[in-house]
Amino acid sequence: MLIPKHAVFICLSACVIAVISCGIETRTESVFLSTPLNLSAAPLNEGIMVTFTGKNFQRKFDGYNVYISTESSIRMHYKNAYILPSVLFSQPTIPSDIDTITAHPTVSYSFTHSQIQQHYTIQNGYTYYITVRAHDLNGNESGFSDEASTTPRPDGSCTLTCSTTITNGYSISNRGPYPDTDYAFGIFKGNLSGSVTNLIPLIIAGNGTQIIDTGNGSFNSITRAPQNGYIQHGELLPIRIGHIYILHVAPNNYVKLWCETIQDTSLTFQWAYQLDPGNKNI
Repeated sequence: MLIPKHAVFICLSACVIAVISCGIETRTESVFLSTPLNLSAAPLNEGIMVTFTGKNFQRKFDGYNVYISTESSIRMHYKNAYILPSVLFSQPTIPSDIDTITAHPTVSYSFTHSQIQQHYTIQNGYTYYITVRAHDLNGNESGFSDEASTTPRPDGSCTLTCSTTITNGYSISNRGPYPDTDYAFGIFKGNLSGSVTNLIPLIIAGNGTQIIDTGNGSFNSITRAPQNGYIQHGELLPIRIGHIYILHVAPNNYVKLWCETIQDTSLTFQWAYQLDPGNKNI
């Protein structure tokens, strides 16, 4: 897969002052601005959820510059600038006694893929690297935050048939689960003890598939596949509403299934499929 080698500089500010010297953009690092902390990036469908915290309430503080690139170590390059509206990050209210307080409050910031997509195209299957700096009214910047990365992936919803026989086998692609006799996973009603009563929905690992139940949560509460703890081919897990199931399917892709509803003969899932082989961002 060809990855476009370019970087995008995203500025959330009402004012940016940059000095261009010999074709190289230079900025002054401020010792008065606090470096953003706790940066994280989570995958979405053709998008990214970015979250970080900041403790800047200085009089000249003016916002945060968010850098995004398809190359790692993006602190070394931030050309081809795009500017996002400053409204994306609601600026904190500056306390009247800011000059005397010593414990400045921490403010959390976040923005989603739809806000980025207005200025920069995010593609599924590509890894994006992000770092953040605070800046003031004069264009001075804080130090860089840590670098975060993630790989967006397609997702969707589906309804799968569930009966008392393992005839409901499915494989999955970037368009979601589809019926397949050489299935990656199967869904049926059964009992883990072998009894023919008190049947519950079960998921079985198909050929070349590993599955783990990561527990109860929201669809986006798990964004990275676990390293260990998977059941193997032919083994079973009960299906429970609200639980997230991570599948490692052939040839080498990770899948997320979140059980939304359980009906008498069907189950509804939200799914995500990572296009990049071996990539655990899901």
